[in-house]
This record gives sequence, structure tokens and C-alpha cells, in this order.
Amino acid sequence: MAFDFTTEAIAHFIGAFNQIIEEARLRTDHDPFDNVGPDYGLGNGLNTITINLSAPMQPVAVDTGISYSIQLLPLPEPFTPVSVFMQTGADPGLPFLIGGLPVVPQSMPGVPFGYAAQPFVVSPPPPPPSYATVVYQQNLLADSDRLLGGDTVAELPQEAAALALDWLVEEGTALAGPDIPEVPESGADIAVTGHEVYASATAFVPDGPEEAQVVALTGEDAAGIHVDGEESEKLPDLTEVLPVLPEADDDTGPAHDVITGGNTVVNEGYISFSLAEAPVIAVMGDSLSLVSISQTNVISDLDTVNGMLQGAGGADNVVSSVASFLSTSSEPESDDGDGAEEDGTVKDDAPVFPSIASVVRIEGDVVNFNYLYQQNMVDDDDVVGMELTASKTFIQSGGNLTVNATSLLELSYIYDLIVVGGDIINVSIINQMNVLLDDDFITYPEDEGWDVTSSGNVLWNQASVNSIGIDIYQAMSDEFAALGDSLAAGSDAVSGSILRHEAFEGQDEVLSVLYIDDLISLQVVDQVNILSDVDQVHVSAQGDAAAIAGANALINIAAISEFGIDSEVLVGGEVYSDALMHQAGLIVEEDSPLLTQEGGLVTEAVAFLMDDVDQQAEDADGGYCGYAAGDDMGGDPMGGLLV
Repeated sequence: MAFDFTTEAIAHFIGAFNQIIEEARLRTDHDPFDNVGPDYGLGNGLNTITINLSAPMQPVAVDTGISYSIQLLPLPEPFTPVSVFMQTGADPGLPFLIGGLPVVPQSMPGVPFGYAAQPFVVSPPPPPPSYATVVYQQNLLADSDRLLGGDTVAELPQEAAALALDWLVEEGTALAGPDIPEVPESGADIAVTGHEVYASATAFVPDGPEEAQVVALTGEDAAGIHVDGEESEKLPDLTEVLPVLPEADDDTGPAHDVITGGNTVVNEGYISFSLAEAPVIAVMGDSLSLVSISQTNVISDLDTVNGMLQGAGGADNVVSSVASFLSTSSEPESDDGDGAEEDGTVKDDAPVFPSIASVVRIEGDVVNFNYLYQQNMVDDDDVVGMELTASKTFIQSGGNLTVNATSLLELSYIYDLIVVGGDIINVSIINQMNVLLDDDFITYPEDEGWDVTSSGNVLWNQASVNSIGIDIYQAMSDEFAALGDSLAAGSDAVSGSILRHEAFEGQDEVLSVLYIDDLISLQVVDQVNILSDVDQVHVSAQGDAAAIAGANALINIAAISEFGIDSEVLVGGEVYSDALMHQAGLIVEEDSPLLTQEGGLVTEAVAFLMDDVDQQAEDADGGYCGYAAGDDMGGDPMGGLLV
């Protein structure tokens, strides 16, 4: 039967209420959880299950029987672009001596069965390649750390160190060698750039302050090895003077080490090349050759230790420039007479000359151009002020390493005769400069347990321009002049008088001849290291301790090596040949650019940088009165460091 609406609602509510009550009753009737095992407590953790997985099967290498090895040209070790720490001991000289001629005539006798022998077919030698390489390498590192304890340190403004460094760079630029032009815009401008380098080097006049050490040698006086302006028989070894820094896990040293210096910046470049070579080269125009090396070192290392201005640290710093111009004959030395047999007899066979010429013609220049620019700019002006209370401490805010390394190896071919319708230009120039600002401000307990190194820097320039193959210049003969005119007119004929030239005696049937417009070699290397390491160190500790605020190394190494063969060069125009060896060094010994008006900081920078300070540096006592700190505390006889 049907209920009314009210009765239906009440019945529905009662039924739903009964279901809720039943559900509540069932909750108390379920079986309790039975935990098997020990109860959990602080002494024992939760039960764990350990699962051990084992996969004893190992993959076996698959041998497909196919070799993927590729035979490449074995490069000599000095031409691997590695840093100075791995390669310094090797002489960055010439890679290897010239062996056999890479260009040989190839013949095809062609004697089919039943036919007469056919004349052999001569394959002309390939044309020589041209190279143009421009490499820019620059490292810019800013690592000015601030490690301060509970005390307040009023530090020297960074702007002051930057202005002092700019002054040192200006001094180095004034001492530097001949200017290097910009990279030529096109291949047609390479010859013009070569003439500009030659003009700049030959017109160079050394300049710089009176206290600088400058040596400039030209011509034959520049040949050989020169170390710091003095002629030497051997090259010094850089590895013997490199600074050595303590390691963090060294248990044999002092209990506390603080290293704010120890930076190393390296530029390393090797260029090895061979031009198109021949035992006889006929030049219708002029011959221009130049080798130039310029090396500059500038350092300021005037430290203020416990309020006293120290000396220049010259005894502990290594400032050196090494330059070498070496030329070696491609012919091996022999004490035996020409043509002598082992039994003492002399061969009297008739001389053999080539009977035919194969001419390779290039309507243009053959160029080998390499431009290498390397620069390191490092700012490591650190401030460390704290008391070392641990049993052992190792703090290193310096120890940076920046490296630029480039190695170029470019090869060409050797012919029997090269005829140059224009000029020969062979110019190699290396400029190197190191600039270091290492004026430190250090305070520490003066007792026997402390070892403080604020110098021990190394500024090293090493450059070499070496060549295998000696050129002997002579005036142009009529027969070679006539050959040059004939080739310029488009003819490939070579007269019998040329084929029977004494330089070609003993050659095979074919004389390989190359005809080009200009033969140009322009090698440029420019290396610059600039490092600011103005450290402010105030530390104290119990027990043995060591602080290193110097021990920086600025290294430039460059080698330009040309390898060829001994040649007789016949020149129709003029012969221009020169060499320049320039070495300059400036060690600031009396007036630090940070502390004197010569650097322009006291009179120009202090008022600009510290407008909120009334008291400026004074020199009433004839010495340095100190910077005024930025906290209105007045002059600082400790060299800008207040604690």
C-alpha cells in the first residue's frame, strides 16, 4: 500500500538511521591486527627485508672483424697544444727534417702486347696550397674575494688598484716593440700588411723610462740565442723556476695555509709551416724578409708588511726574456769528399740532367698567413682578515689558472724550380708582454712560527723563429730572366740551358716547375698577460702558519718554425732583409703606483673614490702616509688596512 508523503519520509529516515547504527556496531566487531615480531621501540627499528640481486652474466665484446683505424700524419710532440706544465721541457723547434721530394714524376710505360713501346705520360705536380688563419684567444677573469672574520677591515678601493694597473700597462706599452697592424681585410691586402710590418720593425726606436732595462739588436747581431739581452749558448728551463704551491692534503707543511696569490696565466702558440720550396727560385721582382721578436716585462712588487714598506722583492722574483733566431741547413753535414766511394775511388760518370719540364701555373699568389692573438687579463685582488682558531686551516683565494694554447701545422710541396713573377715576402714577428701588479698589504704576528711570501713571482717570455733551409741570394741571370718573361707571356717552354743548370744535375727525367705571381709568408704572434694581485691579508693563528701573497707566474711561449731546403734565390729587383731582437724590462723599485703620486692615485683617485673622507693622503714626512679609509677614521699607516 502506498504511504503519504510524510509517512514515506519518516520511514526512509528510520531505515537510513538503522544502517548507520549497524555500520557503527560492525567497527567494534572486526578482528584485531596481529603483529608478528618484536614490538617497536627506541632500541630496535622497523622490520626490514633484505633482497639480494645477482647478475653473474657479463657482456662479451663483439668483434666484427672490421678495422676502423685511420693512418694519419704523425705530428711531432712539440706541436700538441698543451699547457706549459706538460710541454715546457720540450724545445718548440722544428718538427722534422725534409725527407724525399713529395712531388715525383709518374710514368706509364704503356707497352701493350704486340705493339711498340709508347712514350711515358708525365703527371704534373699538384699546385701548392695557400693558408690564411686568424686566431683570437682571450681570457678575462675577475676573482676578487672577501673573506672577513668578526673584525672590520677597511680595504683599499678596487678602483685604486685598477688605476695603478692601468699605469703599469701604459708603461709596458711605451716599452713594447714595433706595432702590429690589424688583420688585413682581404687576401689582396696581405702583401700590404707584410710591407707595413717590415716598415714598422725597421723604423723601430726603443723608448721607455730611464730606469727600464732595454736591449735592441738588429741584423746579424740579433741571430742566435739571447737571454735578458745577453748572448747564450743554450735555452734556460722554465720548469726549474716555476712556483710551487702547498696542497690542501699536505701533512708535512704548517698547520695553517693562506694562499691569496699563486695565479698562473699562460699563452702558448706554435706555428710550423713550409712554403712552396725549390733548390732554385727565380724572383722577377723584389725579395723582402724580416724576423722580429719583442719581449716586455713590467712588474710592481712593493709590499707593506706589518706597517713597513718592503723592497721590490727583486731577489725573489724571476723576470726573464728568452729569444732565439736559428737557421739550419737542410743538407746533412758530412766529412767525406763529394763522389768518394768507400774504396777511395771517385765516380766519373757523365752528369745526368732532366730532359723535359712540367710546368704548374697559378694565376695569383701563393700565401701562408697566420695571425695569432692571445691575451689573459686576471684580477685577483683579495681581502682576507680573520683569526685562525682551528687545529688545521687551508684557505686559497688565489691559485687561478688561465691558458691560451694554439698549434698550427701547414705543409706544402717541393719543386725543382719556382719562378715568381712578382715579389717574395717572408715576414715573421712575435710580440710578448707581461704586466704584474703585486703590491700587497700584510699584517701577521711576528714570531718564528710564521712564514710569509709576498714575492716569488715569475715573468717569463720565450720566443723563437727557426728555419731549416738557408737561402743564398744572387743577381738574376739572363737565362732565368728570359724564362720569367716567357712564362709571364703564357708559354710553358723551358729552354735546354735551364734544364742543364748545375743545380738540376742528377735529377730524374722531369723538371717540375712552378710559376706564380707572388710568394707571401706572413706570420704574426701577439701575446699579452696582465695580472693584478693586490692582496690585503690580516691573519693571526696559534702554531705554525704560512701566507703566500705572491708566487704568480705570467708565461708567454711562442715558436715560429719554417722548414724547407737550401735554395739559390735569383732576384731581379732589390733584396731587403733585416732582423730585430728587442727585450725590455721595468721593475718598479722605489715608488709603488698604489702609494705615490707617480701612479696618479693619491692626487687623482683618492679624492674621487673617497669623497666622504676629509683626510687625504699626505707626504709631509717624505714617505707614504696611507689611504684614508671609507669610515672617517683618517690616515692608515698600515697601507689601507684597518682592523
